[in-house]
Amino acid sequence: MSITSMEDLKNKQAEVKKNLDGYTCRVLVCSGTGCIASGAQKIYEEIYTLCLNMEGMMEMFSKELEILDRNTVKLMIDEMEEELAQVKASVAKQVEEQVAEKVAEQVAQAKENIARELEEEKQKIEEEKQRADKAEEENMRLRKKLMELQKL
Repeated sequence: MSITSMEDLKNKQAEVKKNLDGYTCRVLVCSGTGCIASGAQKIYEEIYTLCLNMEGMMEMFSKELEILDRNTVKLMIDEMEEELAQVKASVAKQVEEQVAEKVAEQVAQAKENIARELEEEKQKIEEEKQRADKAEEENMRLRKKLMELQKL
């Protein structure tokens, strides 16, 4: 198609713009005199060859994506394992605290029971001592009475 009018130019511009909008990326290679002298033409040809061989490009990127996916999965597993370890440590700490609290409660209860039993035993001993004192007094009174009776 040759461009013979301004309308043909605008139509070609719209066609090229529509075609360019279909691409997800573009690579622009400078074709100025200095760039061409520095090897831009070789870069252009290499990119052009790569783009012609899209299957090879996709295969190359597929390998890269596979490696990236594998690394992403490893990273996610590592992060999950770290999170799991933190949760386990937190749960272990909570369980330890709960066990310590229950043990403290049981020790306190046992102390109360021992103190109550000790008090009960002291009270029984005191009662026995009072009975023994009364019996001793009664024994003394009876001895005195016996001595008085013997004197008579």
